[in-house]
Amino acid sequence: MAQAVKFMGTYLMLGSGAFWILTYILLIQRGFKDQTYGMALVALCANLSWEFIGSNFFILLRCANHTYQF
Repeated sequence: MAQAVKFMGTYLMLGSGAFWILTYILLIQRGFKDQTYGMALVALCANLSWEFIGSNFFILLRCANHTYQF
């Protein structure tokens, strides 16, 4: 059961990443089509800061607690 959950988590993570990449590609295409920004600057900054904080939080958590498993 634990192996199935870990396997499903991997697929969900890969799917999430793929859809975010697709979202950014479509935003860039729309921006070129409309000759404007595809995403508000505030939303872009909030998204990038969330990604930076989130990724560093999990790295620090893993270093602080060696028993933590993804």
